[in-house]
Amino acid sequence: MLQIELVRHVKVEGRAALYGKTDVAPKAADNDLLIAALLKRSELRQTRTATNTLKLPAIYQQIFSSPLQRCVLAAKQLAQLTHAPLLIKDDFQEMNFGRYDGVLFDELPFDKQESISISGLHWNTLEEFFQSPANVILPQAESLTEFHQRVISAWKSLLTQQLSLQTTQGLQPRRIIIFAHGGVIRMILAHVLQLNWQQASWYQNLHIGYGSLTQLSVRSIDDNSSSPTHSQNIDQSASSHDYFTQVNTIAMPLLDE
Repeated sequence: MLQIELVRHVKVEGRAALYGKTDVAPKAADNDLLIAALLKRSELRQTRTATNTLKLPAIYQQIFSSPLQRCVLAAKQLAQLTHAPLLIKDDFQEMNFGRYDGVLFDELPFDKQESISISGLHWNTLEEFFQSPANVILPQAESLTEFHQRVISAWKSLLTQQLSLQTTQGLQPRRIIIFAHGGVIRMILAHVLQLNWQQASWYQNLHIGYGSLTQLSVRSIDDNSSSPTHSQNIDQSASSHDYFTQVNTIAMPLLDE
């Protein structure tokens, strides 16, 4: 079985904007608190599971991260403390919002005439995107379809690799953690829960807070120790594995808001 933790990065050092590819720094103090919270949860978990074992298992077998510093700085910090291998996954980077990426919201004009002075960027264009993200492509941006394909392809590849390692390394659960972005986590959840990722309501109504934790359990379909339940979904689209995925926790806050 794979135990997968999806962690959204902490708040960033910057005013409100649509941060996608823009490599903005995280709040260092919040990163410290996030790592402390993850380690505390891991210690409590190990205390509960180690009553019948002579040696505590490693906290994580693998750490994955988006390459952007708001994710990777925390991932590197955790890797140093736990001695778990860290792998940077470019395809877990946030959506590229093109010319609107990183532009401060309070600097976007509402008046169309005024927008001419900053190369035509305008708040109404963002509103149209928010209301219909699958149909509106921001200038020079990645489309929602391209973003979905990138993230889900990387997700399937990761599961195939990790399930293969699980098979070769025995029955001990394999625990991994992924530091990523709100959009990436929403895409993965929509895929796992078989929900419509094209609907604006999916992004508007599902809050993935900064420094939040989403937990999934994944079992190979060949694992006879488990059978699917009403809370599990069967994903048969991986290249070499069929598997059950169970969502255990969605966006549990690790930091005080």
